Amino acid sequence: MRPACISQGALGPNLPARDSRTSQQYRILVQGAFAKRMFGVKEVLLPSIAFLPSPGIYVEKQVITISYFHIMLDQHEILIAEEIKSESLYLGPQTLSSIPSLALKDALAILGSSGHS
Repeated sequence: MRPACISQGALGPNLPARDSRTSQQYRILVQGAFAKRMFGVKEVLLPSIAFLPSPGIYVEKQVITISYFHIMLDQHEILIAEEIKSESLYLGPQTLSSIPSLALKDALAILGSSGHS
């Protein structure tokens, strides 16, 4: 549960715009030559933990408590946070199994969704 810290500029000039702490499974959009060379596609979502042990990216070991806030939309979207392109909360099987059923029911009622986008 410890956050990954992505230091300012660790992913490129001004990427992120300031030090950012994310969950280790927070997905970041990687595009261009790197994605093509490593994965054979023009873009791919990779979890923050996949960037270890890159310079300026590490697991924050001194954190005593942490709260994560997720943005859930009526469909899976790419968002920009601190100049990093990343994903909204994706309601895939792993996520659905980790959300308490009452909270999931309430969220889906608000969104008017069946749980998959």
